[in-house]
Amino acid sequence: MGTEEKIYDFAIIGAGAAGLHLAHAILHDPFFNNKSVLLIDKDAKETNDKTWCFWEAGAGKWDAILFQSWENGFFITNDSQKKLDLGKYKYKMLRSIDFYKYVKSEIEASTNFTRQTSSVLNLTDGDTVTIQCEKEKYFAKQVFDSRIDEDFFKSNDHFTR
Repeated sequence: MGTEEKIYDFAIIGAGAAGLHLAHAILHDPFFNNKSVLLIDKDAKETNDKTWCFWEAGAGKWDAILFQSWENGFFITNDSQKKLDLGKYKYKMLRSIDFYKYVKSEIEASTNFTRQTSSVLNLTDGDTVTIQCEKEKYFAKQVFDSRIDEDFFKSNDHFTR
């Protein structure tokens, strides 16, 4: 490794729900203020490719970017319909594009994050981890890899992506 090559303190591979949640947590933890972080994903995350729905009591971390939330539900059959009071809970809907934009804007405003759009081909452990991408190599002291191994899908063909 040449002396001109940067070694990141941390690298996050994958900028989906898991990778961006981790990036968001790092951005808001003072421990990481002086740490360099590389975020790599094969996709620029510029489209709405998922929707996440969840129950939550009271106000939540993502309320400002929710697409929709409901305080009531309905139980509907062929013969009747009943309105359900969800009590202290709300059913919340978050579109991935809104989450991506929100976290990406925080990353862009930070001074210690670097984002790269590239496919990771290989990881090699050593004194540092070598991250081999399509056209570039990166180095990090610690790597968080949120990609799902392709073998998982081969052995579990009843799961979808």
